Amino acid sequence: MINMKNLEPKGDDNQWDTFLATERAFHDDYAKRLDWTYPVTETLSYEFDYEDKAEQYLRSLLGDVRDKRILDIGSGHESCALSLAKRGAQVTSIDISPELIEGCRKRAGANDLVAQFEVMNACALEFANASFHTVIAARTVHHLPNIAEFCQEAHRFLKPGGVLLLLEPQKYNPFVEFGRRFIKRGPEWRTATEHPLVPNDLRSIKTVFGNVETKEFEFLTSACHAFKILGMGRLVKASTRLVRPLDDLIRLVPIFRPLFWQVVVMARRT
Repeated sequence: MINMKNLEPKGDDNQWDTFLATERAFHDDYAKRLDWTYPVTETLSYEFDYEDKAEQYLRSLLGDVRDKRILDIGSGHESCALSLAKRGAQVTSIDISPELIEGCRKRAGANDLVAQFEVMNACALEFANASFHTVIAARTVHHLPNIAEFCQEAHRFLKPGGVLLLLEPQKYNPFVEFGRRFIKRGPEWRTATEHPLVPNDLRSIKTVFGNVETKEFEFLTSACHAFKILGMGRLVKASTRLVRPLDDLIRLVPIFRPLFWQVVVMARRT
């Protein structure tokens, strides 16, 4: 049985109730569209059909995960927790959506993998202090109502020397913002409550942890995904590889970094 008390908001805040209800309903519906028989791969988030450099970099930061206690925030299709479990980690994964959690448990069983799945609010986590070596969230934190509050929770239950690892979309990429406004605008694609990261969010993480390292990915290359939307998916890989060297040069100029679509964030509990 799923323990729904984990979803109770703090206090009588109607706005909080609405936020949680919106995200829960959206991801419950999302769960019904997923293929839970899909085999577990090394992919940590979406099953992309192109070279996801941001995710590759995230995996490199994880290093050897054998016997490490890892908390995965936002179970989703459960590519992350099951991939890590397959590599020998002791994984706990939480999500606001009961439907996603049930699907994840089925996928774990079908692949003979062991991970703990719980329905829980990421801003009110129920773990003991210093419980985990790593907290990871792959394209999840932008769904949370308060990133600073989440970071305080993550800092509390990380062991000394433990790391918070995030892979998130950023707000100000002009090509993605155009897509958000004019393409795939139906409720099946995104919620009104999600909010890609802005520089203030990164500063909030640094305020909590006292340190933060970031690496950005996909500025001009984000425009290449238009080929997939236009039904010319084969051009995505070719155009991305052609444009990627320009992105590498642009990233060298700090003022342009908030314009990149994806950011990998690492913060360490000292």
